[in-house]
Amino acid sequence: MVLGAMVGSGFVLRLNDLFSWEMSIVAVSLTVLVFSLPAWVLKQDHPVTVKSTGTTVVERPGVAAWRRFLGHDRIGPMVLAIVCFGMAAGADVLVPALLIDRGYSASEAGWLLGTVATGSVIPASFAMGYLLRRFGVIAVMGLLYVAKAGVLFALIWAVHFSPATVAALAIGDFCLAGALTVGTWQLYMNFASREHSATDYGLMTSLDAFLRFLGGLSAGQVAVYIGYGSVFAGAALGALGACFFCFLLRERHSAEAGR
Repeated sequence: MVLGAMVGSGFVLRLNDLFSWEMSIVAVSLTVLVFSLPAWVLKQDHPVTVKSTGTTVVERPGVAAWRRFLGHDRIGPMVLAIVCFGMAAGADVLVPALLIDRGYSASEAGWLLGTVATGSVIPASFAMGYLLRRFGVIAVMGLLYVAKAGVLFALIWAVHFSPATVAALAIGDFCLAGALTVGTWQLYMNFASREHSATDYGLMTSLDAFLRFLGGLSAGQVAVYIGYGSVFAGAALGALGACFFCFLLRERHSAEAGR
């Protein structure tokens, strides 16, 4: 996935150099459409029959899945953690604009984030595999979100830093985002029920993606009125909140295991 992102980033920039941004965006959109075509031939699920109060109600699979998932005994802390994940990731959309403001061209910022920063995710993912096995997902996620909060707090004062320092912080931010993605997937897999693991995992990642999209969209709009610094501060607080709720999930899990 990471290698595909690197190739795609280079593809976009190359098309931009040869033609225009409009051409590169259209080409990537068409490429996504073509590679999405196999999804149309996937077999669809059948409606699920749910028995309740002596009557039989036919629900669509998605509705039944959400009803069961929202009844999870630890759903509150998990949903709050996912909300914080979206808050922490929302400000990442401002990083390319920040690099341009600090003197980098659009192409330079694209190569820096699309190749160097994205490429750093590969060794970070290997490291995450070892750390998750050695220390557990909650401890690793908590530590990384503290580091993420530190980087975001530093970006508040990016205007006072040299362009190279801002670039280093941007690369660190993207590297942490990639490592946290690996940890987040593991957290979701651990949270999912054994009987409905694929469905629960799909629901959590869908909610996660929606909130990250909403966070990114909100960050761009809010930054217009209150500036980058305030958005990065809010995202840093979201990262600390994510750390808190991850540890809360561990405490609840430990209490349940004791019973």
